[in-house]
Amino acid sequence: LASALECVPSRNIIYRDLKPTNIGFTCDRTLNLFDFGLACELIPSKQKAAGIIGTIRYMTPEVCLGQEYDCDCDIYCYAIVCYELWTQCLPYETLIPELYQAYVCRRRRGYRPNQDQQK
Repeated sequence: LASALECVPSRNIIYRDLKPTNIGFTCDRTLNLFDFGLACELIPSKQKAAGIIGTIRYMTPEVCLGQEYDCDCDIYCYAIVCYELWTQCLPYETLIPELYQAYVCRRRRGYRPNQDQQK
């Protein structure tokens, strides 16, 4: 998976929607990334993208907050996918999306997921 993802930034592309449903195998058992519908090509002079796009549970805080981001956001998504593959659950998966966004994207200090409303 890391090798497949490594090809994306070398082509000035941010994938922006890495998640298990967009990862699969071809007939010859080669791992592939599918659905480049949310990917964007970086303009060489800018090297940053903006816009809230992707699947919230895999978004970086920068994307979630509408800030500029670069190819590193795909590394964050990769880490979330690895966590999910290892544990069979997403980080903070019991939180409703709004609380997830408050906890992860806004990094509220002192907040504990079990203090608020759960799914």
